[in-house]
This record gives sequence, C-alpha cells and structure tokens, in this order.
Amino acid sequence: MCFLLFKRSNNVPWSTINRDIHNFSQTMLRIKDPEKSLYFYIHILGMKLIYVKHNNDFSLYFLKSEYVNNTKNDKIYNFNELKNGYQSDENYKQFKSSWEPVLELTHNHGTEKDENFTYHNGNTEPRGFGHIGFLVNDIESYCTELKNLNIPFKKELKDGLMHNIAFIYDPDNYVVELIQRGTSFDCK
Repeated sequence: MCFLLFKRSNNVPWSTINRDIHNFSQTMLRIKDPEKSLYFYIHILGMKLIYVKHNNDFSLYFLKSEYVNNTKNDKIYNFNELKNGYQSDENYKQFKSSWEPVLELTHNHGTEKDENFTYHNGNTEPRGFGHIGFLVNDIESYCTELKNLNIPFKKELKDGLMHNIAFIYDPDNYVVELIQRGTSFDCK
C-alpha cells in the first residue's frame, strides 16, 4: 500500500483559506446494536438524537450534545420511537446547518443478530483510533453514578497519574474519555 505525503509549503496559499466557512462536523462509529448504543449515548452520556437516515442495508443515527439544556432525560426509552423518528426534512436541515460536532452511529443491518460479531475499537493491535471524549461538570459524582449502573471502566479516576479523567467502554467496546470540565492535563 502506498501513501503520498504532501508537505505544506510557503508557496502554497494555505493562509488564504477562509476558515470562517468550515468547522469540525462529525465522528463516525460503527455499532452492532443501535438499541443498546442509542440508550448509552442518550441516557448515559446525555446526547440528543437529531437525525436518522435508513438505507437498504445500513442506518445512520446522528447525535449531539445539548449545550444549553442541561436537564436529565427521564423520558421512558423507546427504541422504536427513536428509530422511526427524526427523519423529517426539518431534522435534516437542522443537522446539516449545525455548527456543533455530531456523533454518527452507523449500524450495518443484521450485526445485532450475530452473537460473535464485534468491531475493532482501535485500542488493540493494530492500534489506530483511540477514543472520543466528553467534558463532565462533576466527574467524581458522575463516575460513582456510572459504577452504580455497572458501566465498565478502562481507567477509573484513582488509576494512574491523572485523577481528573476516566475512561469507560460503550456497548461496542469503544473507549469514551470523561474529562473534568476546566481540568488541566498536568500529571499530579
């Protein structure tokens, strides 16, 4: 496999690019079971489903963090309602005009029925993708709550040198970093 590497040069007008017209848009994770993953990202990590797109052999679920509304979602979890909602032209327009980054969960139909099916999470050999991260207002209380819910941890707060971050696993074994809001990454 051959990769071409491009070296930025002072002769290339990189500085003339209008950076006001683009932003980081999304990260995509492949998921085995959308019912489990949507529950995790909505009810455990507090994200909001904003758009759903079903295709013949795969479905896309787009979520984003709610920046203004910090209320807990106590609504009864109804996967079919989520799966069949958020597909309007208005949902699509709002999703495509948003400046906030989104998490795209891609479900290849049928994987949820295969007990042995897994995705490579990037944290075993060969290493690649690492993790996604969330800022948390009160990480100690949040980690206690996650432990009470039996959410698996890769790194608890007390582990290692950095006691202001933790790592948990999502339903597909992807690593999710939890970071105390306003933290410093100095080892203490």
